[in-house]
This record gives sequence, structure tokens and C-alpha cells, in this order.
Amino acid sequence: MKLTTIDIIKILPFEKKFQAALLDKYPDKLNPDQKFDIEQTVWDLYEALYNLQLQENLQLEIERAKNNNEKIDDNLYVKVKKATGKQIESDFYKNTEQTDLSRIRSKLEEIIKKTNK
Repeated sequence: MKLTTIDIIKILPFEKKFQAALLDKYPDKLNPDQKFDIEQTVWDLYEALYNLQLQENLQLEIERAKNNNEKIDDNLYVKVKKATGKQIESDFYKNTEQTDLSRIRSKLEEIIKKTNK
């Protein structure tokens, strides 16, 4: 799965109001410098969260192998990295559905408010 900045904004643990405002402004309502700064920050946050999740998954897998007296094979890192990618992708789809529904709900509320005036 190829991630975009918008995809990452949807999965990062931002407050929902902030996330909605950011998605509303990005990328069309920002100047090039603001867009660049946001992209850098979002991708840095994603990388940090991914690396934390990868480290946690590695530690859990090592503990599991240790507790079961299993030998750790040479492909452990590759397997855990692949599993971490799938985990994040799964979380992405869950969060994207919720984020998109929230944005749609907000837009519908705006439309309803305008029609009631």
C-alpha cells in the first residue's frame, strides 16, 4: 500500500477537530511553505510511530520465543517488519473509515445549517 500525506493524517492520533481542520486545509488552502512543513512533520510522526510499533512487536516476538524455548531464526526482523506493516495498514483502514464518516457528517451538518437559514 502506498501512503500519501492525507492517508497519514487520517491514521495519526490527532484530536478529531484538529484532524478535520487539517484535512480541510491540506493541501489546497496552504501556501507551499506551510504544505512542506506539514508534510515533513506528518511523515516524521508516522515514521516515529511506525518505528515504535516495530520495536514493540520485535520485543513481543522475542519474549514469546524465549517463553516457548524457541530458537529465533535469521528472518525474525523481516517477518516482524512485514507483520507490523500489515498491522498499520489494518489500523489505517479502520481509522480512515471513522475519519471519513466524521468529515462527511460535519459537511452534512454544515449543509443542513445553511439550508435552515
